[in-house]
Amino acid sequence: MPVIQWNQNLSVGVPEIDKQHQRLIKLINDLHEAMLSGKGNDASLNIVRELIAYTKTHFNYEIGQLELVKYPDLINHKAAHAALIKKVEEFAEKVQKGQPGVAVQLSTFLGDWLKTHIMGTDRKYMPFLAQKVAK
Repeated sequence: MPVIQWNQNLSVGVPEIDKQHQRLIKLINDLHEAMLSGKGNDASLNIVRELIAYTKTHFNYEIGQLELVKYPDLINHKAAHAALIKKVEEFAEKVQKGQPGVAVQLSTFLGDWLKTHIMGTDRKYMPFLAQKVAK
């Protein structure tokens, strides 16, 4: 069973960002599935590395878009992203050390964080980016 499933409630109204959020959801679910199916620490670590890399790519894109529209809460949005990257990198170190159950904890944490972030923090920028998309 997936940790998080994409649905229209998670849409921020910007197709590229929605597509990137869907990719993050897939990676989170892949990580969870790898651990539950006993694929081992190496498979989990590879997914965690890909997740970190893609998260950074997504965050850079999202911040770039917010900078273009001069989003007024940009500093706090960047801080939320930085805090997540730090937390995920801490989890990755634990996965690399082979600590049992950490990848499942990480996937659950990320699923919860992503839902909360999209439906809370990201929704705040929707009106700003909607103006840009409409142009």
